[in-house]
Amino acid sequence: MAHRDSIYRLEGLIKSDDAYVGGKKSGKRGRGAMSKKPILVTVENRKDHAGFVAAEAVDAVSQDSVREFCRRHLKSGQEVRTDALSALNSIGEEHTHEKWLTPPEEAGHCLPFVHIVIGNLKTVLNGTFHGVSHKY
Repeated sequence: MAHRDSIYRLEGLIKSDDAYVGGKKSGKRGRGAMSKKPILVTVENRKDHAGFVAAEAVDAVSQDSVREFCRRHLKSGQEVRTDALSALNSIGEEHTHEKWLTPPEEAGHCLPFVHIVIGNLKTVLNGTFHGVSHKY
């Protein structure tokens, strides 16, 4: 299965976002949380439902990690919508990059399938492992 996943590339309208996963701890939440692992998530949008998904844990959400993620998971020349995080600007090097500047409370409306995937992932991880350490 890993081999098949390594040769498949997402195409069409793609929505992408970053997130942070890990156990529930006090302190800063989201971007900048020291105890969380950053992930990148992309979802093909097929009108009123989601298509294929690609997700990957990264050391940091940076232009280099985003560029490599896109190289591995997206066909060249796709339309990609994201929030306006500057680390995602490298998407525009090989794809049509549409940035949506939205308040955090409205992000779920702009990138709904991505946020559903992220929410489901966090629910599974927290329910199964009751928190995930950086080791995993």
